[in-house]
Amino acid sequence: PADQLSEITTLKEVIGAQEKTISNLLKAVNEQHDQLDHQKIKIKILEDKVNYDAFQDTADKTMDSDHSASDMFDYLPRNSTGLTNDLPVDCSELYINGEVNSGIYAIKPNHSEPFYAFCEMSSGTGSTVIQRRTDGSVDFDKTWEMYEKGFGVMEKDFWLGLQKIQSFTQHQAYILRIDVEDWKEEKHWAEYNFSVEGPSEDYALHVSHFSGDLPDAMSNITGAKFSTKDKNNDNCNLDCARSCSGGWWLSACSETSFNGKYFWLRAKGRSLRRKGIQWKPGTGSSYSFKMTKISLRRVPDSGI
Repeated sequence: PADQLSEITTLKEVIGAQEKTISNLLKAVNEQHDQLDHQKIKIKILEDKVNYDAFQDTADKTMDSDHSASDMFDYLPRNSTGLTNDLPVDCSELYINGEVNSGIYAIKPNHSEPFYAFCEMSSGTGSTVIQRRTDGSVDFDKTWEMYEKGFGVMEKDFWLGLQKIQSFTQHQAYILRIDVEDWKEEKHWAEYNFSVEGPSEDYALHVSHFSGDLPDAMSNITGAKFSTKDKNNDNCNLDCARSCSGGWWLSACSETSFNGKYFWLRAKGRSLRRKGIQWKPGTGSSYSFKMTKISLRRVPDSGI
């Protein structure tokens, strides 16, 4: 019996040692598996970046070689590259993929053709600039067709285009960011949850959840349709888009528009200020700005 007990004890020790060895091996295998998964993810990110960089390099060469003839606001032809499916849906995704330099990039929102956009990389995210006014070099008193398509100089003053703006908000949630600078070089901002409807609804505006140090001047025009000098959708008998200058979401001649006439310094007289770049909250004072920039960034966790 003593010999048997000794043998049993020895066998238990052997089995215990083997179980420990197997457990350590399984742990090592799991760690290797996790490392392989991590490496696969890194490889996929690098492959996507290589593919995008290759496309962007081709696009940049095209822009450089024929910049005067090409229209930066046209959609990019699908047959120009086989990599359009690898393009980011917006500047936020581009930033997530490792791009940190602001500039013009090709993007492709869901269910949209690819197009160029100016991406601003700052504050830990990528934002798609949809409008900018800096020096009055571009006339913003354009037709409906031009406001749908987009116009201007993307590195300076421009409007991205209603069709492209609407393509962002069809399937994802976005925040509209408004940055301004007045003639005293003071800077202010405002943000809204933002979406626009499609062309059948004349790109009706929807904003909510205002924040910022500007007064709220857009919540009272939510639901307004876009108007231009040749297509008046204002809820008013007057042709407000024509009298105010520039296309915007106008409601009963609301005196808020960032696409009005650019005035150097403050315009004198109410009739002139009505045509300028204005931010008027209700019955408050008009604000005429030196610089404006409107951008979109995706709401976190709203998907890609």
